Amino acid sequence: VIDEATAVLAVLMQRATGRKPYLVQLMGALAMQKGWLIEMATGEGKTLTAALTAVLWAWRWERCHVVTSNDYLAERDAVGLGEYYQSAGLRCGFITATMSPAERRQNYRCAITYTTGQQVLADVLRDQLEFSHPAGTPSDRLQGLIDPAKATRRLVPPLRGAIVDEADSVLADDAVTPLIISKAESDEDLKSATMMARKLARGFGIGQDFSVDEVRRAVVLHEPAQEVIRTAEATFPPSWRAAYRVAYLVTKALAAQHLYRRGRHYVVVEGKVVIVDERTGRLMPQTSWSDGLHQAVEAKEGVDLTDPTKASIKMTFQTYFRSYPRLAGMSGTLVDIADEFWRIYELPMGRIPPRLPRQHRRDPDRIFASAEARWQAVMTEIEHQRARGRAVLVGTRSIEDSQLLGAKLAREGIDHVVLNALEHDHEALIVKQAGIAGRVTIATNMAGRGTDIILDDVAMAAGGLHVIGTERHDSRRVDAQLVGRASRQGEPGSSVFLLSLEDTLMREALPEWWREWAQRTLRLPVVSYGWLAFFRVRQWQLERRSSALRISLLLHEQKLEKALSFATRR
Repeated sequence: VIDEATAVLAVLMQRATGRKPYLVQLMGALAMQKGWLIEMATGEGKTLTAALTAVLWAWRWERCHVVTSNDYLAERDAVGLGEYYQSAGLRCGFITATMSPAERRQNYRCAITYTTGQQVLADVLRDQLEFSHPAGTPSDRLQGLIDPAKATRRLVPPLRGAIVDEADSVLADDAVTPLIISKAESDEDLKSATMMARKLARGFGIGQDFSVDEVRRAVVLHEPAQEVIRTAEATFPPSWRAAYRVAYLVTKALAAQHLYRRGRHYVVVEGKVVIVDERTGRLMPQTSWSDGLHQAVEAKEGVDLTDPTKASIKMTFQTYFRSYPRLAGMSGTLVDIADEFWRIYELPMGRIPPRLPRQHRRDPDRIFASAEARWQAVMTEIEHQRARGRAVLVGTRSIEDSQLLGAKLAREGIDHVVLNALEHDHEALIVKQAGIAGRVTIATNMAGRGTDIILDDVAMAAGGLHVIGTERHDSRRVDAQLVGRASRQGEPGSSVFLLSLEDTLMREALPEWWREWAQRTLRLPVVSYGWLAFFRVRQWQLERRSSALRISLLLHEQKLEKALSFATRR
């Protein structure tokens, strides 16, 4: 029956959209409808694959959520596939950040709803705050969930199933940080004390008064600084008039100064500090750092300090997605964490082969002594590939780096386009045009962009898209997603990584004296398997640490839930 239904949907898809699903897309849909995670190479058509599975699940279980990377993709796919869903007898809706509660409620009641993990989890938490009595007993919470009078007012109806695009990002990378619903509480004493701590911290010298640990993102105060703090504590507001509390704020001020960089960890937009997701390069305007750190960064930037927030309710993505009776997902990079997905979600993983053989040339990584030498090499590489008539995509790790490279290209008179969190409104158009011959596109992170890069005939004949990576990320999967932008659907393409001893991975892993010695004694650039192995080992270490943290977090949540359930019994 499932096979016959899938065949019918393939015909409906072709009639409604003019696109006939390929065999690999049908294979992916059949695997996901059984509750599998599938790995499909970038550009193989995951959007249509998810649409096939979504109808199968909605027909069988009334509703299905399709979780995408961002609001733009949620609206684009829901609208673009609307005729297909209508021909299948189903209503399709989508959720974006600007929607009112009434609009959200209406769209969640469609058979298929496109949304992001952040949007749907936030709405579930809002429902729990209003209807489920989270502070009460299990009986209270259950009554809040099943009360008919409240059911119609809930934003999110009972969960049936979810199909997760970019599953490694949503189900793994985002899983460490819980989503928190909080409210701001006025605290003028904190604001005043933060400004005083900032002024006090300016007089401290690194090495003598404090030390910085970049790996742990920690600041340690030394005795001279502690003595200054004990002397100054009497001048602080009454609620902060204690040496340990002043030391806490001074530590936050020093961390804001030395560990959190504008353009990498945050940006300032219209006089407000907005956090940047380091993995995706996207802005997170509704998110703030806790424990006074956000106010410390605001004091550093000289903008108005916001009120601190107090958490009302929170939940991790792991806990939320485990609550779906049926769950499936897809991504281009899943194999490396397949074991983790089985341990946390009990989801098996399968790999869908590419439709056409991949024509990709991977050039050896090159390592340079300094970041400046690397940028010069990037410039040379760009000019060489443009002269051949190819399209060039340069991946940077931060907004700061994308702007730096953009400024260098502008000084040389090289036309280019920069895609980062500050230009996200034109994201789809920029990505779509990145395949024009001679076009240079600089992007902070291509993971989860969701828009195909279409090569023109000139660029295709010249060798396709050339991808230049300027740093290795903490996860090999992010690097693979960048490289995967080239050579899609059997097209030609190539990639190369140009690295330096001043990259983040090197700064966090090796002492400064060792890097200085290497810069003086080694003849760089080099193509050394020993050095490349070091980068890969470092990435492997960070991935293992992140995986262990995610599993530990889940175990902690389960123990806490059991303890609270026992404690609230009557």
